[in-house]
Amino acid sequence: MKFFWNGKVKNKMLALSTEESGFSLLEIMIALFVFTIFFTAFGTSIGFNLFQSTLMKERIVLKELCQRKINELVISPPAFGPGLTMKPETKKFEDKDIENVDDYIYTIEYKQFKLPDMGKIMGTGKEEGEEGGGSGGAAALIQKKIYGIAKKHMERLIWQAKVTVENKISKNKFTLSTWLYNSKAKVKISI
Repeated sequence: MKFFWNGKVKNKMLALSTEESGFSLLEIMIALFVFTIFFTAFGTSIGFNLFQSTLMKERIVLKELCQRKINELVISPPAFGPGLTMKPETKKFEDKDIENVDDYIYTIEYKQFKLPDMGKIMGTGKEEGEEGGGSGGAAALIQKKIYGIAKKHMERLIWQAKVTVENKISKNKFTLSTWLYNSKAKVKISI
């Protein structure tokens, strides 16, 4: 045992034991820096995921409310007339089965279906009332007459409704539109 406690061997043992006794300050600082970067990235991604989930939940609620109003319009459309397109109507939801129903409003905008003139469709550039210089003859006149009748009736039968639902607090909006059929319009086809 005395062999190990002489001066040279004893100093080597102390040097070996002190070099391997723990982490240096630099190693601890590097480890803390790495863990800080990891936790910052992890916390940021969790915050971003939480924000996106909240936004997606609101979009789903807005879409559901918009679909409800569209379905109500399809089932029971309003009385169609020129006054319907004047001003969009904005209302609150009356349904009590919706969570935070007072935070949402909806706007319904109606537009009448419009077909372009026959000349614009055919590419001649002439309006319906203009003379074509005799081109086409009787067949063109019959085609114009049929198109005019179809245009008149389509514009009475079909209407477009656009529903926009908005959250008053977050100002997020969702819009859907649909075509509505005017079942009360009279259609009489005669050439």
